[in-house]
Amino acid sequence: MAQQASVQNAQQIALIAQEKYQQRHLWLERLLDKPLGIIVLLLAHIALAHVVRNYNSSIGLFHVVATFALGLYWAINSRFPPVYAAYAVAYIVGAEVMWRQNEFPTFWETGKYAVSIILLLSWVRAKSGKIYMANLIYILCLTPGVILALFQPISEIHTLLSFSLTGPFAIFVCILYFNDMILSRDQLRRIFIMLILPVAGIAGITTYRLSTLDITWTGDSNSEASGFGANQVSSALGLGWMVATFVVVMLWERRRFLLFVPLLITIPWFISQNFLTFSRAGLIGAMLGVTVALFHFIYIPNRRIIIVFASIIALSSLLFFFPALDNTTQGRLSIRYQVQNNETLDELSSGRERILEDEIRVFLENPITGAGVGLGRDFRNVFGGGIVSHTEYTRLLADHGVLGVLANIMMFLMWLRAYSKQKNPTARGIAAALVIWTAFYMVGAGTRTVAVAFTFGLSLALLTPNLNLEGKEVAEGEKPDDSEIPTINPKPKDKRWVPLDIPVMPLNG
Repeated sequence: MAQQASVQNAQQIALIAQEKYQQRHLWLERLLDKPLGIIVLLLAHIALAHVVRNYNSSIGLFHVVATFALGLYWAINSRFPPVYAAYAVAYIVGAEVMWRQNEFPTFWETGKYAVSIILLLSWVRAKSGKIYMANLIYILCLTPGVILALFQPISEIHTLLSFSLTGPFAIFVCILYFNDMILSRDQLRRIFIMLILPVAGIAGITTYRLSTLDITWTGDSNSEASGFGANQVSSALGLGWMVATFVVVMLWERRRFLLFVPLLITIPWFISQNFLTFSRAGLIGAMLGVTVALFHFIYIPNRRIIIVFASIIALSSLLFFFPALDNTTQGRLSIRYQVQNNETLDELSSGRERILEDEIRVFLENPITGAGVGLGRDFRNVFGGGIVSHTEYTRLLADHGVLGVLANIMMFLMWLRAYSKQKNPTARGIAAALVIWTAFYMVGAGTRTVAVAFTFGLSLALLTPNLNLEGKEVAEGEKPDDSEIPTINPKPKDKRWVPLDIPVMPLNG
């Protein structure tokens, strides 16, 4: 009896020690689930971007290194659930353009390398071992093109591969990581919030420049107002307000109104700054995503009044704010969104039609092997082009030939799977929005930033907005429509060690 009591006491001590260890690592969830915490983090990122841009770049280097180091720690430490790696890379996705915009001292493709390394290590640590066949075919289609690039001068090989292949490789890794992952409502919300935080730094810089500089407004994308490439800034802001919209919907249903308010404020702020970049792609892509998602959300009867009411407010706000923004730009903003008389498609697409046509010509000249990774640009010089590719679909054709056609088909099949695998209208709406944003981004910006890889991969996760961390379908007090209840079974917990799917917040949190 004494031995049995001693064993029980030892087990209790071990459980208490385990719980204390887990509690020490709840700081992130606690911070992201507190209104004051989110407000402080938003303001901190606005200040960070301003300080690094105008005063001290060494702080920027520390931020980049610390972000990557923390992501690595979460990825390789078995005490943390795999979703922590998703938190880290979501933050990097939002921070990548902030790093570029404000000249943080790091190399150009840091975001893609960091995301790929963190998720790959987390996937290996979780011992998933499953590779989606369409994803494997996609990356294998791109490898032969590397051989042609290796015949170029050594000084150019790294540039060719880094610019053209890191994006597709990041897509492969993100799909590899997210494809078999089940994300609860709280986890999905925190992933989106982690992405939004650095986007506030981007918006803070654009707001500061608009209030302090005498901007010259023209009919083209305005890098002066954006503080960097307008296309990338616009895309980051668009993605930020799109996912903020999803978070607001989820928080509204849980009656988390205090947490709801600071995120709700970011939406009109991001949209207004998005307009003032004069880059249409980021705004249009996000609008398409939100519109498709809302059509799915409205499928739930008890949401319809809320969504209709919110849509009326959004349209009223647009009608009120747009004239003010137009006056700020001396009327150039309204002209930017109008199709002018005799304006060609190439002019409307800022020269992208000509690049697309040249890449198709390169494909027809080299239909079997293509030009090689990154070499389509050099072949386009023959046709009067030579500008960096903007459309990923035709770049795959020009660089990889017939294998590029197959790679495009694999992407399309994965997008269909991303939508069809979801089990309820909310999840289908979010997945559809992510797919549309990804597909639209690739039309005008290829794989310029790692955001496109992240949204592609995240759309293939099994999204369960009405599943909490213990597998219960709803939080206490909620009564969703039956059509919202997902038909999946959560993984059982492993009692022998700290499980990968341990609850990281109280269920009512």
